[in-house]
Amino acid sequence: MSLLATIWPSLALGQATKAGVVTNLQGNVTAVRTTQPQPVPLKFKDDVLLNDRVVAGDRSLARLFLGGRAVVTVRERSALTITQIPGRTTIDLDSGKIAVAVAKDRMQPGDQIEVKTPNAVAAVRGTVFVVEVIRSTADASGAQGGTTTNIFTFSGQVLFTVRTQL
Repeated sequence: MSLLATIWPSLALGQATKAGVVTNLQGNVTAVRTTQPQPVPLKFKDDVLLNDRVVAGDRSLARLFLGGRAVVTVRERSALTITQIPGRTTIDLDSGKIAVAVAKDRMQPGDQIEVKTPNAVAAVRGTVFVVEVIRSTADASGAQGGTTTNIFTFSGQVLFTVRTQL
């Protein structure tokens, strides 16, 4: 078994599900995998797996092709996680900015791609849009910081809802 684990680590760790592939990369972009404690530097044509936490550093950018249906551009100082259930791909954007282009003709009836931020959810089909999360810190008076989500739509429609905080 140890020889097989060395040759094919995915057999020993279980097969992770592919969410997409890196089609363009500049700077330092990493993926924190559920199967590995340390971040893995991403490279051109690397797979991005479901539940990977993708983090782009300063002056960095990554373009991800998700499931043949969407292109996600991850901008500098951004962090996101991609999850999926049948019919719905979810991009949890914790911080930073992403641009998303969804090919409507590649979507199946009922399919949906959504972007969740700490305080909002944007659900789309066949849309080009940008989502940005801005977190503010507490000020000198002790007032608590907050989160602002900005959504810019370039084509198509975005269904936008406020996300309840638990």
